[in-house]
Amino acid sequence: MNLRRRILPAFLLALCVLPATAADLAPGAGVAFYQISYGGTPSIANTPVGWMEVDLNALRSATGITSGYLNVATPRGWVVRNLPVIGESVYPYSRVNTRLDLGSASGVPVTQLTATVRYTDNLLTSLTAAPASVYPVTGMTMKIGGGTGVTGGGPATPPNLTDILFADPASNDTIIQFDHPNEEAADNQCAPMSVANSLQYLRNTTGLQLPQSHVPGIKGDASLVGQLDTAGDRPVVDRQHGSGQWLMRTKLNYVARFNLGARVATSHWGVSGADSGAGNISATVNGVTATSSGKGSRIDIDQLMQALREGQDCEMVYSWDGPPAGAHAVDIVGAGRHNGQPWLLYASDVIQADTAIPDADRRGAGPAGLEFEYLGPPNASGVYTTPGGNRIDQVVCEKYVPPPATLTVTSVTDPAGHGPFVDGPPFTVNISVSGTAMTVSGAASWLPFTGTLAADGSFSLASTATVADFPNVTNTFTGRLQGSSYSGRMTIGAGGQLPSALPIAWDVAIATPAEPATVAIRLNGFRHRLDGRSTELWRPSVSVRTGSQPSQAVDWWLIANANGAFYHFDLATMSWRPGVALTHAGPLTEVPYLALPYLNLPSGSYEVHFGFDTVPDGNLTMEALTYETLRVTAE
Repeated sequence: MNLRRRILPAFLLALCVLPATAADLAPGAGVAFYQISYGGTPSIANTPVGWMEVDLNALRSATGITSGYLNVATPRGWVVRNLPVIGESVYPYSRVNTRLDLGSASGVPVTQLTATVRYTDNLLTSLTAAPASVYPVTGMTMKIGGGTGVTGGGPATPPNLTDILFADPASNDTIIQFDHPNEEAADNQCAPMSVANSLQYLRNTTGLQLPQSHVPGIKGDASLVGQLDTAGDRPVVDRQHGSGQWLMRTKLNYVARFNLGARVATSHWGVSGADSGAGNISATVNGVTATSSGKGSRIDIDQLMQALREGQDCEMVYSWDGPPAGAHAVDIVGAGRHNGQPWLLYASDVIQADTAIPDADRRGAGPAGLEFEYLGPPNASGVYTTPGGNRIDQVVCEKYVPPPATLTVTSVTDPAGHGPFVDGPPFTVNISVSGTAMTVSGAASWLPFTGTLAADGSFSLASTATVADFPNVTNTFTGRLQGSSYSGRMTIGAGGQLPSALPIAWDVAIATPAEPATVAIRLNGFRHRLDGRSTELWRPSVSVRTGSQPSQAVDWWLIANANGAFYHFDLATMSWRPGVALTHAGPLTEVPYLALPYLNLPSGSYEVHFGFDTVPDGNLTMEALTYETLRVTAE
């Protein structure tokens, strides 16, 4: 029996309760409120902007409602509208945050909020403040900015939800990307850090190799973000003192400097200035040029959602009016529409450089820095604005380009003798598959082929091109995917446009590079490294991608080192037991997402290791082991 079938039923039984459909939340049920002040130059104390932090693990545990919407009404009105609580198999992160109007005057401290906080499994169209509870409001000093070199504390205008209407029940869509990191940023380091988070996301989810580790860093050191600081030549004194930098130049200089252009393809949208999406942008370092393709000055939410759906990672720069004016760069985690209302969810460090020690600078990143915002309607120039008045100035996306596949011709059919005049199949091609969409590109006049890949592995692609000086020649490529290899027939002139109305065809085999099996271990949605509070609930989860090794017999291991003592996960009891022991013996199986029972972690440092070895004998065979390690600090 495979790992997913062993674990999942027991886990579901453990949570087998009748779900509620609505709950009015009391303080302490997973929702907390803060009043935002801003550090920086100049500082802004006690803005009328509130911050609602939702601990999703605590919320689900308190209510039994696994997904739905949070709404808040105060004497000010309906101030939080349908903040989504998305099921954790789609949204594995443990927090979501949003801004709200506290109804106070600027500069006046707020210590409590009279509000109705309603959690329902359906989207609401209105809410009034009755019955209400009194919630404590805690001060929070944020420090963001640096996206365009302009320093400033942050947007101090409370959200105006007048245009957030939920008017089209037929328009609903959600795309959330797993495995986005959110590391700690230094002062005004938001642009380099958003790019570092993006590149690490691609490393987490594709075959992208990077020369640096993604940890907190600064200009001149060996970290990924430090090298991005260096690539953009960001003015820096130390972690607590630095200036902002342009995102696009930072990224392209880094890609060129480390010669990553063959593996990372960049595109951008922008409304004005030197980085407008109206044209391409290039940067050259040491004779190597990296280019971003301009996709237009109008930022299109549908194009952004499609890029995210394809596995591309996207950063965003937004700006606000002052005083003081400023801008901020973030890493987009998700996007969608609820009843026609577009929204974005993004990650950033909202308290940049809160200490001088990187490992202690952990209050505003990670899950604490995941922010949800609806988008108001775009203006005549196509500029989206959030309810808080932030203008979406630029979106930059990058995708991983896998190594080319090797093409072999196995036979040729050419009754009219077109061979000397028609491009033959190239020795290598690039194959891109996104959902059912498939593209084959390469160095031939009749490429690229585009079309669909069916669930059974069959594909049907086509192109129209000028071939041997004959225009509008239709061409096809049909065949089947088996394992990691494609086989089929490429037919040029399938519509009879070549002389004698006879096509030329090649039977081909295309071998893609072998894809290794990979594993992921997460805590509260984050991989590799996570810092948090010992008072919170922690949700571990695992994923497996079999690559080119499906159904191989393996030994599974899930082991933790807790403050120097080792434990293993026991399937029979769905609990952690002392010592190192086998978790399961069975075939390598695809596991998109599997949540394990909640943990309460005392203060301390932990390492969790998840993986498999290909010597299925019940012993831990290190030389045959594929695994991932997660390092956790609970304070």
